[in-house]
Amino acid sequence: MRRTSAESRGFAARITRQIDDAWRAPLVRLAASGGLVLTLAAALALSPWLRVRQVSWTGALQLDDSRCAAVEAQLLGRPLFLVPQAGIAARLGVGKSQLDIGFHRHVPGNLEVRVRPRRAIAQIADGVAIDAHGRVLPAEHCLPGLPRLDGFVLDDKGKRLDGAGRSLLAVLAPCFSVPTLSPSAVRCGADGAVELVLADSGSHVRLDAARAETQLLKLRVFEASLGAEPLPGSIDLRFRDQVVVRDGGGRDAKRRSR
Repeated sequence: MRRTSAESRGFAARITRQIDDAWRAPLVRLAASGGLVLTLAAALALSPWLRVRQVSWTGALQLDDSRCAAVEAQLLGRPLFLVPQAGIAARLGVGKSQLDIGFHRHVPGNLEVRVRPRRAIAQIADGVAIDAHGRVLPAEHCLPGLPRLDGFVLDDKGKRLDGAGRSLLAVLAPCFSVPTLSPSAVRCGADGAVELVLADSGSHVRLDAARAETQLLKLRVFEASLGAEPLPGSIDLRFRDQVVVRDGGGRDAKRRSR
């Protein structure tokens, strides 16, 4: 039987409504479930089980203890996943343009605050700030607590480290971005002996400038092998195929462990 055009239009409209109804119900259910998910996520974020119970500070920059304590007092007890990063630099008394601050949240209640200078990587003995390429920076970049480089000297023009210092700094630079291996001090002797004091643990690490790249790779492998165990107080990397360690000594860091 042939349908008239009016019947055909009516039939098409009924089919369209049926298709719309078939799709509308799942969409409504999906929207409702999405609202439920958001509600549950909000409830979880505000749960008393996910509150900041510990604040740990990592990075090579040694911060003033009293300022850190004041910031911690404001952060403790707040929802772990809802704590904003805004304003932390100001509370530390340092310009935002000079620091890079990042939060790393560890369930259930540890808030790790990683603090790194934006341009300066360290300071040499007379308080001159330098960047990762060994270039001298303006005085405003010499922040209190920058890692100290002892035994490093500037070139004849006084605008950057000498060749040996730049080469060693280039090898050491990757360590400055690893919280557990960031040094608070680097001491370089005339005989090429190098000693790092790690900011996170206070451990003393000894190596040779001529083989620093290979020996620092050994340090990374050794540190990874420890898992959650703390680094020993003294680590000597100067022996071939060995890592000589001793406990005690060097654990002078005041920061909290991660």
